[in-house]
Amino acid sequence: MSNTETFVRANSIFANLKPEHLAMVVGQTCEVVFPAGQVIFREGEPANRLFLIEEGRVELRASTRTVVPIIISRLGPGEALGWSWLFPPFEWSFEAVALEETKAVAINGAELLVLSEKHPDFGYELMKRVSRLVIQRLQSTRKQLVEIQIDSAMEG
Repeated sequence: MSNTETFVRANSIFANLKPEHLAMVVGQTCEVVFPAGQVIFREGEPANRLFLIEEGRVELRASTRTVVPIIISRLGPGEALGWSWLFPPFEWSFEAVALEETKAVAINGAELLVLSEKHPDFGYELMKRVSRLVIQRLQSTRKQLVEIQIDSAMEG
């Protein structure tokens, strides 16, 4: 078993996936390294990959009309980055920037969609798992917004 396969298998999105489904995922992977400060993807660009962070830290940012973007979250080892490849219009919703040198496994999201169509049981399982990630991130963002609102009210 390769290091990539071991890492993918251990990630919460793919843990306990059927062996044949895991093989489909691993077949779509490649190792990537982003130097500190590199933009991994930009809001509005075509989304086509899912990243599993092995080492390093990544910041998700939302564009604003001001010069300073809003920090949505910071992700580290073991966390997944990017789900926009799964939902139309297949464009990134945020910007992701490596805060330090970051090593990740990149998974071809477009091919995962093709495999999901060919193998509906795989597609259903993938959708459940990625949707769980989306819900966790939305809840985390909601909590941040509530805290910002409370802080603003206390200052005003």
